[in-house]
Amino acid sequence: MQTTQGQGLVMITFDLYSWFLRSGIDAGLLTLWCGGKHTSASLAAQENVDPAV
Repeated sequence: MQTTQGQGLVMITFDLYSWFLRSGIDAGLLTLWCGGKHTSASLAAQENVDPAV
């Protein structure tokens, strides 16, 4: 698990994609829970990102 010292972003794309490939799941809904002790945790999701922007 990766943490930050104060504000920051942690990229989890590779971790999630790797898990997905190993899972054998081919359809469904993925629910991610951000929390635990940190009430300020949040999740930013981007889809179809254009690297030129």
